[in-house]
Amino acid sequence: MTKVTLEQWRVLHAVIDEGSFAKAALKLHKSQSNISYTIAKLQDMLGLQLLRLDGRKAVLTEQGVEILKLSRQITRAAKNVENAAINLKSIYEKSLRLAIDEIFPSSVLMAVLQQFGQQNKHTKLIITHGLLSGPSDQLINGDAELAIISKIPEGYTGNKLMDVHFLPYAHRDSPLHQKQVILEDLYDERYLIAQDSGLNKKRNEGWLGSEFHWKVSTLEMKIQCVVHGIGFAWLPQQMVEGRNLPILALNMEENNIRTYPVYLVHHQPQEMGPSAKLLIELFKKYTSST
Repeated sequence: MTKVTLEQWRVLHAVIDEGSFAKAALKLHKSQSNISYTIAKLQDMLGLQLLRLDGRKAVLTEQGVEILKLSRQITRAAKNVENAAINLKSIYEKSLRLAIDEIFPSSVLMAVLQQFGQQNKHTKLIITHGLLSGPSDQLINGDAELAIISKIPEGYTGNKLMDVHFLPYAHRDSPLHQKQVILEDLYDERYLIAQDSGLNKKRNEGWLGSEFHWKVSTLEMKIQCVVHGIGFAWLPQQMVEGRNLPILALNMEENNIRTYPVYLVHHQPQEMGPSAKLLIELFKKYTSST
């Protein structure tokens, strides 16, 4: 067994973090004499001088700096053991894997994650993004317990969260904004497509009439290509509004809005735990008004 106790290390950390014996005593609800005695005893047991006084401020010696680093590892490890014990008897899932289609608004996602983090201290989230069939593949393959997807795979059920509306955008200086656009006007323009991140049955979505289409790997890359005048693209309205980007929606003769429903699907609803249930309720809450 070690001679130094966790409580002695705790006192040393408080003295350094607070800057003085007096402030450490207030933080730990101990007398200043008790703090002084504990530090003196600690130094005596180690055979090292860890602290020196600079006026009223406690300052680490060179040896104290090294001991402090090692001792923080000790107290952190002890805390991890306690947390592990709590988690072992917890009813909450230890981790949840969440696969999300990139078309889902990040502002809504961040609001959900922020509240989940405040309400649940037990479950680790592992979050991945993908496009089209990518998140569905993760769900089907068992690589995600929850998926936010635009198409429910066969054999699964889910909750519809919202509709995501896509409009055709081009750089504000594009000649396409000088008239009402028909499809024939787009045939010779560079059309930007976000390619499917799935590995199995890849999906092609949207208009593929242009001979000059480019495929990019992420939705944000597609947005940036439009921002830099490289081409035009259908983009989710919720993702570009409010960002002050130099792009404008095209004025098209035909209906130019494409609407994609977004669903939340659990891999095995019959085995759903409390953390997954909380996440689902939060996603419903934050998408109910969208």
